[in-house]
Amino acid sequence: GDKNIIKFDGDHNSQRPQFYFDSITIFFHNVLHPPTDAADGISFPLDHEYYFDQ
Repeated sequence: GDKNIIKFDGDHNSQRPQFYFDSITIFFHNVLHPPTDAADGISFPLDHEYYFDQ
């Protein structure tokens, strides 16, 4: 599948630079093609019992 390698200084626990998060956002948008017609930006119901303690 699609992939993208982003390299930056640091190790596994280092703080990620902003361009890293921007690149991830662009990649996910281009690969996953999120819906553009969601009225409030949420495309799944948050009132489902799955999201609450039982």
